[in-house]
Amino acid sequence: MEPDYQLDNSVRRMKLGHFIIALLILMTAVLPVTAFGDDDNLKVLFLGNSLTAYHELPTIIERMASAAVVERPLRATRIAPGGETFYRHSERRGEDAPLTVIASGDWDVVVLQENGRVAARGEGESFTFAARLVRTVRTAGAEPLFYMTWAYRDRPETHATILRTYDLLGSRLEVPVAPVGEAWRRSRETAPDIELFDADGIHPSPEGSYLAACVIFSLLYDRNPVGIPAATPDGVPVLEIDLDVARRLQEIAWRSVESYQQPHHSP
Repeated sequence: MEPDYQLDNSVRRMKLGHFIIALLILMTAVLPVTAFGDDDNLKVLFLGNSLTAYHELPTIIERMASAAVVERPLRATRIAPGGETFYRHSERRGEDAPLTVIASGDWDVVVLQENGRVAARGEGESFTFAARLVRTVRTAGAEPLFYMTWAYRDRPETHATILRTYDLLGSRLEVPVAPVGEAWRRSRETAPDIELFDADGIHPSPEGSYLAACVIFSLLYDRNPVGIPAATPDGVPVLEIDLDVARRLQEIAWRSVESYQQPHHSP
């Protein structure tokens, strides 16, 4: 239930994977290895709403990373109540509040997803709260990544505003963007036979979540998702969708990541 509840809006193509690797090398040179936990996983917190929770998007990316046999397997955690916004994420208090979880967790990356209706109204409603979240993420020693969502089925004209919202947030806060919304636009234009929407025209179908996962995977690992197997090495399916459709979505995701101009910093 993503609908709006209140307030929901390079560095040349800075690949997040390169940045993370460089950061880890730098920090391990001056800190004990235990500063990054007792394992070699890439620890990612997903902060969003039902557009993140549908079909367990973080789990899809975990399985995708396993299927791709990456060097650092993904360990994902999510905070994604229905309808949540950057405003409400940043205002909650208590042990389970997002700001507390970010500050107390041993995260490498925090993926930030704004409510789609808020993003479709422009970055003005999101900026203050996005900045608060980004500041907390960086203070905790992690790297932020924005997850750009898509225009709803009956409001395709809002895509341009959503794109601008994330471009401006990324530019002003110096945060890379996973251009999921751009991949959805490209898919709807070039592969209209693939249904990305759930019946409500807002939430993703399994195929829509798979496309989002491909884009975010590419940013987290700086890697082309084309050719990722359909199952993990121990036989667990990444997601139960048609194999040919999965391949086409992988290609659409990579073309979208390659063509998206990461926002440049505005001094």
